[in-house]
This record gives sequence, C-alpha cells and structure tokens, in this order.
Amino acid sequence: MQSTLGLRVLAAGILGLAAFAQQPAGDLTLSGTVTNSKTGEPVAHALVRAIVFGPVAAQSGEGGAIQRPTVQQRVWSMLSDAAGSFSFHGLPPGRYNFFVSKPGFTSGPADAGEAAGLHPIAGRPEDDESVALTTSKNDLRLTLSPLGVITGKVSDQDGVPVRGVDVAIAQVSMADGFRQISARVADTTDDRGIYRIYDLSPGEYYLRANGMTGGAVLYFSNAMPADTTEEAFAPVYFGGSAALDSALPIHVEAGSEARADVSVTMDKAYRIRGVLTNRGSGPAPTFELRQGGEPAFSRRTNLSGVNGRFEMADVVPGSYTLHVTQAKSVADVPVTVSDSDLTGVRVTLAQGVAVPIRSNFSGGEDDGRACWARLHDSSGQQTLLGAPRPFYPGEPAIEGVLPGKYHVVLVCSGGYVHSAVFGSQDLLANPEIAILPGAQPPPIEIQASSGGGSVSGTLAGANDGAAVLLVPQFAGSTGPQVTEAFEADDGGGLTFEFEDLAPGSYMAYAFSKLDELEYRNPAFLQSLTGGVSVRAEDGHETAVKMQGVVR
Repeated sequence: MQSTLGLRVLAAGILGLAAFAQQPAGDLTLSGTVTNSKTGEPVAHALVRAIVFGPVAAQSGEGGAIQRPTVQQRVWSMLSDAAGSFSFHGLPPGRYNFFVSKPGFTSGPADAGEAAGLHPIAGRPEDDESVALTTSKNDLRLTLSPLGVITGKVSDQDGVPVRGVDVAIAQVSMADGFRQISARVADTTDDRGIYRIYDLSPGEYYLRANGMTGGAVLYFSNAMPADTTEEAFAPVYFGGSAALDSALPIHVEAGSEARADVSVTMDKAYRIRGVLTNRGSGPAPTFELRQGGEPAFSRRTNLSGVNGRFEMADVVPGSYTLHVTQAKSVADVPVTVSDSDLTGVRVTLAQGVAVPIRSNFSGGEDDGRACWARLHDSSGQQTLLGAPRPFYPGEPAIEGVLPGKYHVVLVCSGGYVHSAVFGSQDLLANPEIAILPGAQPPPIEIQASSGGGSVSGTLAGANDGAAVLLVPQFAGSTGPQVTEAFEADDGGGLTFEFEDLAPGSYMAYAFSKLDELEYRNPAFLQSLTGGVSVRAEDGHETAVKMQGVVR
C-alpha cells in the first residue's frame, strides 16, 4: 500500500506541471480498464493519464496590447487497480489524449472507437489520437504491449561457465540507403555464466559475447596497476559466427523470452602497451579494438594521467585497429598481436575539423535553391549529417568531422548537381573521402544547375508503405534516390514523384518497405531485376506506370 501511494504522489507531482487551475472542474466521469495486448489479462498498477487541452482567453498586456490566446493543458493521473480498472471523476468536456505506461511494457493508443461518447475530432488528421469527451462513460479500453527478454549462458570450449563477460546486442537498420549498426553492451554474465537482457521491443537482434567486462581506468601514478588475467576470447555471436553478416538473428516477440547460449574459445591473452598523447581534460578516453565493420566497445585498459602510458588487457592474437576516442578527439592505429605482448604503440589524439562547402548555381534566379552535403561514417556505426544550407556569403561547413573515411551524399533543391569535387577528387565518380588527422581538408565544391526533370507515376499491386527507388543509368550522377508511395487523393492507388533530377536515363524499382533498402551498396543495386526504364528531361515531367514490387 505504501509503495502504491508513493507512486501516485510521484506521478501527480511530475504530471501536474501544466495544469490550469482557473479552468472550472467538470462533472463527467470516465472509467475503463488496462489490459495486456498479448494475453488480454488486466494490468495492475499501470499509470494512466488523461490530458485535456483548453484555450486561455486573450488578455491585455503592457500598454493595452492584446496578447494572443494560448492553449494550456490539465492532467489527471492515477494507477490502475488489481483488476486493471481506473476511474476519473470531475472531468470537463473537451479534447483529450489518454496515455498509459508501466515498466516492462510499451503503450498503445486508447481504443476510442469502442467507447461511446469519445468521438474523433472533426477535421483532424487520422493519425491524431485526440478524442472529444462529451458525456460520462465507463468503457475506455487501454492496452499495454509486453516487452521481450533474451537470456542464456556463456560457456567455454569445455562447457565451463564464464563469468564477467560483457554481452552485447545489435540491431541493423537503414539510414539514407546505408546499413547502420546500433549496438550496446546490455548485460554481464554472473558467476553461473548467465545473462538476462530485458525490456526489449519486438524485433530482430544479434547477440555477441563481446569480451571480459571493464573499460578504461584513469589513474595518477607512475606505476602500472597489476593485471593477472592470462586468458581471454575473441568476440563471437550467437550461432558461432565471428561476423555479424553471418550471425544468427534472434527474433523477439511481445512478451516472449528467447534463449541464446554462446560458446567461447578461451585462448592465451596478451597486452598492448604504449603511450597516448594529446589527451584532453575530462573523463578517461575509451579504448576499442576494431575488426572490419564489427561493433566495438571499450576494452579493459589502464591509463596513466601522469605520463599517458596505457596497457590494454585481454587481447587474443589477431590484427586490429586500435580506436581511441575522447570527447571530440579520435585516433586510429593499426596493431597486430601474435604470440607476445605488443609494446611501444604510440597513439596521438586528433580533434575534429570543419569541412567547408562551396557551391554555385548556374542559370535562373536563386530564390529557394540550395545544395547540401551529408557525410556517412564508412564504419556504419554513426552518421554525421550536414544540415541543408542555402547559398549566402560566409561559406558554410560541416563542423567537428573526426579523422576517418566518409561517404559524401550530395542533395540539391531547385536544381541538380552536375559537378562536385573534394580537392582533386571527383565526388560524382568516387564519393568516398578520407579526413586525415592533423590536416585541414579541402572544401567540398558543388556546381549545380537550375531546373532539372521530374518523374511521377502510379504504383499498382502494392500496399501502403511501399517505396520507389530511382537508379541513374549514366555516369556522373549523385546516386540513387528513393521516395515513399502515397495513396492518391482520388483513391486510385499509390502515387509517387521525384523532382530536381539530372537529365538522363533511370531504372525505377518498387519495394514493399522503405526501411530495408541498402541502396548505397553497389552489390544491392547489381542484384536488382524487374525495373521500369524511364528518362528525365530538363524542364519536363515524365509519367510512368508501375505494377507490383520487386521485393
């Protein structure tokens, strides 16, 4: 009882921040239940919030000026009881949003269509979850979807449990046509080798026994702390793969508990010793060992704040990139560990630099025209975006670009790119650039032409959420473009449109989902079949009809 009361007081304190006391209390009552969307069972002690929005009349300000009317909100909150029931009293008529939450669950919208007296607001978008409460009702149904769990055991080649292992999970998504890896260390094995990762949204995950737990420790002494670990293992995914591309996915459903045991091979462990220079003030740097495009995490490392000496433990033989970061500085050093400790490694941190952008449009007025660049980290683990910038005096730049390799994506509005260089490098022929440590990069110089062609069309035999990919068939382009297909206003199927296209021939492909297209990958483009040929002409709109999706 005391715990429940405490939660109610906390909820009321947090959620009452925007209440408008001048609004009179109403006489309506709203009751309902909270249920588990997976099982249909009631959910007890769920936090239910009812929020009504109301206008505050315009008032006279200083000097008699009339201030514009504003909109404020009033919040009611309570916890559902053991039967999942809740009841609000003294509600005024108005436009409401209803929210429900509880640890271990994700929330769903109110089932307003099942509760008489709750009506969608006329003229509001269909995806607006606001409803109008006009009379007292007691049949509002709110749902919570349970989150999932992955659990398992990490053992060595002899079946002995391994304690203190960092277990990481990764998910793969697409951003701007690039594969992006989102990974984090989610748990550490206990003395039984057991881990348990909870509160996972439904989806597909990859799980990896990443290494022995620990990160960088900064100490202030000339003596190196003792480290007696003699064995370690190379990271391995569930299923036995060393690489994510061939790892077995784990499917997590709402309310499910997936089992994923991992076997690691213990091997002789060595150390990497060296000196770190250019370290700034603040927290200790992170030390990672990277191999290929695999996710990497901070490794167990001792670092002296006096002389910069460091020692990384638990390294099994192999070739790596030693990746060190601190705040806005980074360093990458290739290292190879064979059958002994590696010593004498020198690591120098370098700060991010600004990549200038120079651009010029030819032909026509320049109102509303703009070009910009986006830089994508080639490792696939982060994306650095350059925001759209119009042409104006004072050259814009993408700030804080760390040393490394990037893919440049060029975009124009009101025209198309016909030339782009990075120093002496032709970005339309090769969009991969390298930012070198300690060197000021040349500007990205864009030459654009006003106008361009447009391609619009219809897509039959596909559902909402479908996408159309336009792949140029000529050299010197900025690469593929993609757009989502939308329901036509007349209900005649899906439509799509591309604008500001460089004149030339293209192939159009339709897909069932936009978020699965790795269209910046040449291998993906080469695998495509079944497209429709179309040509963009400067100053003209080309219509095309498409039937069905290729995937």
